[in-house]
Amino acid sequence: AASRSTEYAYEAGGDTAFKALDTHAETIEGDAKLPLVITGGPGCGKSALLANWVDRRRKVKHRDEFLFQHFVGCSPRSKQLDHLLYRLEAALKDHYQLREMEVPSSEERLRWSLNRFLAAAAKKQCPARIVIVMDAVNCLHGSSSSADTLHWLPTELPHGVRIIVSTVEIEPYSMLPDTVCDEAVRTHRTFTELRRRGCPTIRLQPLTVETRHQIIESFLRVNHQVLNSLDQAQQFRLVTAKASSQPLFLRTVLYALRLATELSSIALDEKIDECLAAKTSSQLIARVLESCSDYVDEVLPQVDSNVSSSVVNGWREQPVPHEARRTFAQILTALYLSRHGLSEDEMWGIVELAAGTSLQLQQRECIRRLLRDFTFSVKGLRNFSHEDYAVVVYTKYIRTSEIHVNAHRLMARYFGKLPPCHRKLDALPYHLEVSGNWIRLRMALVDVRMFRLWWTQPHKAEFLNLWASLTACSNRGSPIRKLVTGEFDDTMRCTQPSRPCLDLVEEYVHAIDDFKCRHAPADDELATVILRVADFMLEFATSGLEEAADVPQFIHPGIPNSDMASLGVPHISRDKDGNSVLNRPRVKNAEKPPLTNKHNTMDPPMKVDEEIPTCSTYFYHRWMWIQFPLVSLANCGEKCLLGVQQQASSSHSRTTLCNTHVGSCLEETHSATSLGEMRGNVGKASFLGHGSRLPHAASESRGRHKGTMRDGCQARTMVASYFVGGNAPFLSDSHGVASSVYKPSSEWLLNQSSCSFQSVRNVIASFRVELDGLQQERKQLDRECNRSRDEALQLIQVLSSVDEAESRLNRVAHELQLARRHQVVAQVLQLAR
Repeated sequence: AASRSTEYAYEAGGDTAFKALDTHAETIEGDAKLPLVITGGPGCGKSALLANWVDRRRKVKHRDEFLFQHFVGCSPRSKQLDHLLYRLEAALKDHYQLREMEVPSSEERLRWSLNRFLAAAAKKQCPARIVIVMDAVNCLHGSSSSADTLHWLPTELPHGVRIIVSTVEIEPYSMLPDTVCDEAVRTHRTFTELRRRGCPTIRLQPLTVETRHQIIESFLRVNHQVLNSLDQAQQFRLVTAKASSQPLFLRTVLYALRLATELSSIALDEKIDECLAAKTSSQLIARVLESCSDYVDEVLPQVDSNVSSSVVNGWREQPVPHEARRTFAQILTALYLSRHGLSEDEMWGIVELAAGTSLQLQQRECIRRLLRDFTFSVKGLRNFSHEDYAVVVYTKYIRTSEIHVNAHRLMARYFGKLPPCHRKLDALPYHLEVSGNWIRLRMALVDVRMFRLWWTQPHKAEFLNLWASLTACSNRGSPIRKLVTGEFDDTMRCTQPSRPCLDLVEEYVHAIDDFKCRHAPADDELATVILRVADFMLEFATSGLEEAADVPQFIHPGIPNSDMASLGVPHISRDKDGNSVLNRPRVKNAEKPPLTNKHNTMDPPMKVDEEIPTCSTYFYHRWMWIQFPLVSLANCGEKCLLGVQQQASSSHSRTTLCNTHVGSCLEETHSATSLGEMRGNVGKASFLGHGSRLPHAASESRGRHKGTMRDGCQARTMVASYFVGGNAPFLSDSHGVASSVYKPSSEWLLNQSSCSFQSVRNVIASFRVELDGLQQERKQLDRECNRSRDEALQLIQVLSSVDEAESRLNRVAHELQLARRHQVVAQVLQLAR
């Protein structure tokens, strides 16, 4: 959008199109409208019209209006239907605070939920002000079905929802002059569907002569320093050319004239003749790129022609003409092959890898200037600003599928040398898939350092799909038909081998063994990696991706869920209704014990996930069966000691409480005179103690006949021994019974209580000391944060002053250049006189 609205001159040729767009975007309470369609041929200005209208609309729109724009083709990701729908629904949820609605992740559910999001957002305001702009919907691609049939676009829109789309009318292949086909075949499916729905249409017409004059004048006002010598006669030649009625053609001509003035000494008339000799935009773009490549070859050092083409060019193994080995051609080819564009450092690195020589600063500045007119930058990554540029690059520099695949291999070599980073994960799998290098793709997936980045939110979905494509049993012997990381077309079809059918567990077992041998990690670190792999395999199964692997049934005994939970391993359990519930246990940190005496180390079970299908968990159970000893070993250190300490403290507190109740009960029993009262008190002790052996002792006492007090003393001895554990002092019985009878004294019970209270006080004191330390640490962090904030403000002020000084220096340099030019003109005039 920025390349269509801010980086070059735009003239609408009147306000007719803008007024039509404004009229359609206006909302009245209770009204509903069909989508508005902007149509025309490629390069007629559809994207420029929408980009400039959106830019103008943002300045004058209502404060409550929701304005969304999506330009298909600005990046490969933008062509995916699920990406468009996810962006739109997430933006609606955020703008209208739809907290109760969840944005789905699959394309199928995103299509079904679009109408619900639009309806829910429309109910938030009265009247609703929702404007959605989507450019080039004919270029959308769906993962499960074709997206250009617009099956995802609701046939009836809620009140106050306005949708504006752009598309072509004719299929690209049928626009060739030698193609003969009927109207039904020539019309694009997207335009056919929109016309069937009765959508209003704005068809962009070719540029009028007056509009062409306005575009040239606007361009000269911006570039008057470079093209100040373009006279009226030359402008007339441009506006009267038949091909200049297409905006892309006129734009390319003006760019070519500006480059010729800046970088060469060629006359403008000669350059205009060369440009106007082209009849179409594609022919003109090819000639301009050829001129730029020739200029770069004149500036850059010539490559030794004796070096083999496989080292110099890198695109093919057989000898090729010299024109295919040029530096600028290599950069254009790398941009065409890139998945989401390339940064400048990546462009230099790829060219240096292909040519075997490094580029100097002057050479890089020259190439950077040339790319500015044909590319745009999104988050530091450069890509072609128009699809026609990419088409010309393929037809001129690549041409065959063999060169195409070999070029992807070179790109894979470059990104494979990078250290593990998000950029490597984004680009490397795409080039490995196209080139069919499944061995290196497997290594990129199983490497432990790479896996730590793979199993993060930005890359998790693609990671799962890549493994699903490499474990499917249908891969054997079948050619490549689609890619996980991009689009597969006939230009990529070469001699790539078929996808393998890998054993997921076996691959990660080897990876873990290699990780242990190379890095010798600690037990805790190794267990963390194993558990993250287990989490991946569990999600791989619950997503339904394991079914395509056709795995067997797991025959080994399963590890109990209680053991899984105690070690922090995620697992699947069943609720009372028989539904699967995904549990993710949380293990307490061994370094900082919790401040409470809660002994539940597992999070409460999640609600029943209706999306989890009936699936196989073969890989997960097999992985845990193999790696469970290593996970257990990691819990034999500080974690184990902490758990034993916590369990002992909890058992001590429960035993102290039971001793108190049993002591009072035994005092009542000792003072009783009848056997019936004694039995009642023993039953009371059994109820209070909840012991496993105590009811058995009580039942033995009640089952005997009435006898001497000695029977009661024996029962009392069993009770006292069970609860007190033999730690109470010996006391004599009132009937002269031997000293085998225990009875805790009041002094002993008081000492026990005081010890318990003292231990509690000690724990509280330790917690207070820790709390004071944390408060001091927090204050220190607040001070450091404030200091960092002050330093950041000072740096911002310094940068602003530097920018101001640079702008002032540029103005002075510009004035100095003008003065020198005027001085030269004055000297020439003086000599002429």
